[in-house]
Amino acid sequence: MEKLNKATKIILVVVTCIVVLCYLSTKFTIIKSISNSNSEQVIIGIIDAQLSTGYDNVVTNSTGIINSQIKTHGDRLISFANKYCPSLKIYYYDATNDNGSVDTNGLLSGLKWMKNKGVKHINISMSSNIFSDDLQNFIEENDKDIKIYASYHNLEQTLDYPAMYKYVIASGKKSRIAFKANDIQYKSNNIVLLSNGIKKYSGNSFLSIMTTINDIISK
Repeated sequence: MEKLNKATKIILVVVTCIVVLCYLSTKFTIIKSISNSNSEQVIIGIIDAQLSTGYDNVVTNSTGIINSQIKTHGDRLISFANKYCPSLKIYYYDATNDNGSVDTNGLLSGLKWMKNKGVKHINISMSSNIFSDDLQNFIEENDKDIKIYASYHNLEQTLDYPAMYKYVIASGKKSRIAFKANDIQYKSNNIVLLSNGIKKYSGNSFLSIMTTINDIISK
C-alpha cells in the first residue's frame, strides 16, 4: 500500500508538471538562446531611435548617444538580440530628427545607410498609421537585395506601418488583425528567454527581432 501511495504521488507530480507546462506554453512564447553553427557571423540591422550607450558588437551612425542610465527602446532591442543570439553583429541606425522623433525621412535614410553598409536583414520595430509611397517604393525596388522585418503594434489597430507594407515580414501575437501571407504569428508576445537563467520580455518588437535572426539562421 505504501508503494502504491508513492507511485500515486509521483504520478500526481508528473501530471501537475505537465499541466503547468501546458498552461505556460499558452501564455508565453518560451525560447532559448541559439548559437550559429555556420562559420559566418550573424549580421542584422536595426533602425530605431536613440541609444543610451555604445556596444562592442554594434556599428552605429549616431553621434548622439545620450549616455543615460535609462534604457531606451533601442537598448532593449539590442539587449534581447545579444542574449538570444550571442554571435551577433548589429548595424544600428538612429533615425531621430532634430525634434527627437522618427519620421519617414529618417527611416529612408536608415534604409539607404544599411544598403550602403551591405546589411541584408533590417529590423524596424516601430509602428505608425502613416503610409508613405516613398518607403513602399524603396522596399519594392530593393526587395531582391534587402529583407525588412517589422512588428505590429502591441494594441490592435487598423493601419500599422511599416508592418503592412508589401514585402515586409511583420511579427505579432495572434489577434484579429489581418496578417499578410508572409507575416509570422506567435501565440504570445510575452517571451521567456532561457539564456544563463530566465529572462522575460514583453512586446511584438522582440518577436520581430527573433523573426529576423531566425530567418538568417535557418538559411
